[in-house]
Amino acid sequence: MDASLVRFLLRPVMILVGTVDPAARPEIGRGVGSLVVPEAGRIDVLVSRWQWPATIANVERAGRAAATFSRPADYETYQIKGRATLRAAGAPEAETARAYCRDTLAALMELGMAHDLVAHWQSTRDLVVVSLSVDEVFSQTPGPLAGQRIGGAT
Repeated sequence: MDASLVRFLLRPVMILVGTVDPAARPEIGRGVGSLVVPEAGRIDVLVSRWQWPATIANVERAGRAAATFSRPADYETYQIKGRATLRAAGAPEAETARAYCRDTLAALMELGMAHDLVAHWQSTRDLVVVSLSVDEVFSQTPGPLAGQRIGGAT
């Protein structure tokens, strides 16, 4: 992961975690924060198992996921694919999730979104960490470069 991608991931961005079920049907869940560990080539995405049980079950079963990070102000977007593992979130991760929810809500409200349209998917109940290896990185910003691979394993 290059420094510019790390800086982007540390901003208030929307986070989706994509998986597939045993029949290869897509499933998504929303992340409520992330921790970037560039030296380990890993991103830890915080997800509510309570709110997104199918997504978490798919990670448990398949051990793979794709996380998409999109800045709501301009839709600059990156997708990271890789191997995924799970663990329970501790107090530091829970604090990261609370700060993410606060900061992202503020950023979205600045753009004119109503609190009630956002708050319902910002659950930190039964928080888990989806540790995602950075095997592939793609630009997903709308435009001519969308879908282009921009990075790989670190």
